[in-house]
Amino acid sequence: MLFTEESMASCRHDTNPLAIEADIAAVVKQLAEIKHYREIRKSKQHAANSLDKDVAWMVFEQEIKAIRTSLTGLKIAYSTASAINQDSPLITLLQAEEAQASSNRILAHQASRERLLLQEEIQEFCEAEVEFTTADRIYCCKCERWDEHRLLKRAEEVVERDALGPMPRQEQQQRVRDMQEDLRQNHECEHSRRFERIEGGGRRGFTCEMCEARYWKFILECRRCHLRVCQECRCHRI
Repeated sequence: MLFTEESMASCRHDTNPLAIEADIAAVVKQLAEIKHYREIRKSKQHAANSLDKDVAWMVFEQEIKAIRTSLTGLKIAYSTASAINQDSPLITLLQAEEAQASSNRILAHQASRERLLLQEEIQEFCEAEVEFTTADRIYCCKCERWDEHRLLKRAEEVVERDALGPMPRQEQQQRVRDMQEDLRQNHECEHSRRFERIEGGGRRGFTCEMCEARYWKFILECRRCHLRVCQECRCHRI
């Protein structure tokens, strides 16, 4: 079997996997025939003017090999596309499950940091707007449900976290009062501004206030509400 110009062109445009497989088998057979022909010619004496025929067969052999390479690549491409097409529902399902698992991890983390409210308890709250800092709820209204202790606790946490070492009690109390007022003004934070890169955590390192992972090189801090998070939480959770 010899490949004509038309048959070689059709090989390059086959889209049926079975046709591609048949073309590859035909090309392999053609190469075997060319190899057998060249071996026969080597075993026989032939005229010097037959050199042109040898060159022509060599060029033809290279063309057939190029077609084989092209068909093999096309076969692999269609095989990969078919596998992706068959697995796409599974991939979509896995992506949905991973998204749900990520949401569940965030909810579990929030539940570990504060008590979840029952539906009856939620309905009992006044209609005042609910604001958040890090993991503590602060209800921004003047009713009896306002918990000043949580705001004070957060201020003490930030001051202690930022302290380079022990400080006089009077200075510490003043810093807590200043931080308390700062948080009171800036707790309604959407973290839209740039975060400041804090380095030099020393032996204690840094702790992300969202995932609670510990980091040694640096941490990112919101310049408004002083929330500290890692790079991953900054990119994917805020």
